[in-house]
Amino acid sequence: MLFVDREHLPRYEHVIPSWSKTTSQIVARRRFEHERKLAVWTRRDALPEDVNVHIAELHRIFGAGPFTIPAVDIFSWNGLNLKAPMMVLGDTSQLGVLGADSAGRPRLSFALADRPYCGDPWFYTQHLIISLSFVGGLYGDDLHTLNPPYIPELNEFYARTMHFEYSKFRVEPERIGLVVDAADTDAFVSALPVADLMQRIFKLAGFKASPSSWGPHCASAHLAVRRPARRRCLQDSRSATTTSDLRTVGSVYSKRRFDPDRRKRPGQS
Repeated sequence: MLFVDREHLPRYEHVIPSWSKTTSQIVARRRFEHERKLAVWTRRDALPEDVNVHIAELHRIFGAGPFTIPAVDIFSWNGLNLKAPMMVLGDTSQLGVLGADSAGRPRLSFALADRPYCGDPWFYTQHLIISLSFVGGLYGDDLHTLNPPYIPELNEFYARTMHFEYSKFRVEPERIGLVVDAADTDAFVSALPVADLMQRIFKLAGFKASPSSWGPHCASAHLAVRRPARRRCLQDSRSATTTSDLRTVGSVYSKRRFDPDRRKRPGQS
């Protein structure tokens, strides 16, 4: 696959002819005719109303063809239809040290050893992206995570929470990416609080979420949505402030629930 920017076509003056020739030779022996054509993907919202104008532009850029002209939109990038290529210079495994940051959250520090790029001083002006995946996890800690879900809209939140500098962090499918200087020798990542993550996710959908309380109030609230008698019991339990009051409310609830003389609904046993 070759990505072409229309605004900078002179850059592809020698690349496009070579790519077209090589690709045409690869697909020339395919069985079906449509599989022997070069596919030129275009953003659906950028397609002109007159298809002939678009075809003429493709001939000017890629040559005589023939072409298949599929359109690409947001649904094409769901990981099933089309995957953009990712250039990787190399990979390595490093052992991290798990500690805690100033806020008490787990913090993973690791060395940038065995770097698969040039180590000469002239290269130190460059910036690169290291793509991180973690083997293991935060065992026994259900309140934090090192694997945030792939939601690019939360990149700034992820960056400020997990790496401090908002412009040097981005989430990737099944990975996280850190922007590092070529001269950096180590890096760190702080764990993401799960409660804060859930609040942000619900906020994207227009909901306000907060951790619920536990105990008799929570249990009464769960039962209150079933029947009117239980809703009245919930109101009583909210006004109760002592243990004895809660026991009284509990006994009233039990009597209402299991009283054999209560009025039965038709068909209820």
